[in-house]
Amino acid sequence: MIKTPSKFIGECSLPMSKLALGTVQIGYDSRISFDQAKEIINAAYYEGVRYFDSAPMYGFGRAEYTLSTILRELEIRNNVLVSTKVGRVLNSQGLYSKNPSWYLNNPGYYYDYTYDGIMSSFEDSLKRTGLDHIDLLLVHDLGEKWHGDKAELFWNQFCESGFRALDELRRNRDVSAVGLGVNETEIVLKVAKEFKIDCALIAGQYTLLDHKNSYEDLKKLSESNIEILAAGIFNSGVLALGNTSQASYNYKKVPIEIFSKIQKIQEICLKYNVSLATAALQFTASHPTITSLVFGAKSDNEVMQNVSSYTQQVPYEFWNELKYKNIISTSVPLPVSD
Repeated sequence: MIKTPSKFIGECSLPMSKLALGTVQIGYDSRISFDQAKEIINAAYYEGVRYFDSAPMYGFGRAEYTLSTILRELEIRNNVLVSTKVGRVLNSQGLYSKNPSWYLNNPGYYYDYTYDGIMSSFEDSLKRTGLDHIDLLLVHDLGEKWHGDKAELFWNQFCESGFRALDELRRNRDVSAVGLGVNETEIVLKVAKEFKIDCALIAGQYTLLDHKNSYEDLKKLSESNIEILAAGIFNSGVLALGNTSQASYNYKKVPIEIFSKIQKIQEICLKYNVSLATAALQFTASHPTITSLVFGAKSDNEVMQNVSSYTQQVPYEFWNELKYKNIISTSVPLPVSD
């Protein structure tokens, strides 16, 4: 079981746990039934996870509804932190079900980072979840890497009125902390120069495969008192599955150069009897500014495997060889086992 550090974010009443459960799989994977989702969430809670992340986009409402319903059924809502996101407004009919097919057959949404759009998304989430309070509210996918040519349009929406909605919700204690949920560090740095945010959930930017350029960015954010929540630790699968046909890299086909790099890592893992997932989890956790690691799971067994990977003792020689073989950049510190 993992220990929960006494680190608070914004005005949250509970400390953030070092490991957190994301609900992308619970939202999108129709093969995961409601009862199986309950087993996943219960296993995470039993192993010490006290933070659960969701979003309207994950299964088009399914992840939010399933997570909140299970937290109430397990009677643990008051013992955990919950985050959801704004930036997309679902074309919801206001009907909610334990049947995954209902959500996945109603996939409509539109982007809206204005005051009205953020308030509408937030109010929809409250209705969908049945919660009267969201601990962390994150602006989803704001940035050039996601929106391309439309990035400036959405940035202007956010600056002109969107942040006012976040600040109002925070001041009124409807939410305890506000921030971003994105796949890049650049937009977080940009927002931090203009507005006071408490945290940022950043996916796939500080991983065993991708970390050279993001290390300093995360340090800068920490200097601005922004807590970093790291997701996408396995770069969407390849750092968990290795060189297999099922693996993907940042939700796309694995490039040849990444396969080559993974092969080198796996050879070193075999030498020291360390799993690839262990190396990935513990490397990301080693960044001094990262408060929590957000992982997904398709079963309760995957939850326990991730916790085991995080807590396994790894010899320093393993990390040193990864750096010597140029897998880990010379500019970042090596993990040190407690």
